[in-house]
Amino acid sequence: MIVGKMAPSFTANAFINGQVKSVSLADYPGKWIVLIFYSGDFSFV
Repeated sequence: MIVGKMAPSFTANAFINGQVKSVSLADYPGKWIVLIFYSGDFSFV
């Protein structure tokens, strides 16, 4: 992806306020969203 370009629509699980919830980019219309992926987090690698 390129900074400033629109991300493709997707749905993912997220840990929010102590609960796992399903979130989608469609849940935040017209808002700027920062996506951060930690590929090694929570793994034993």
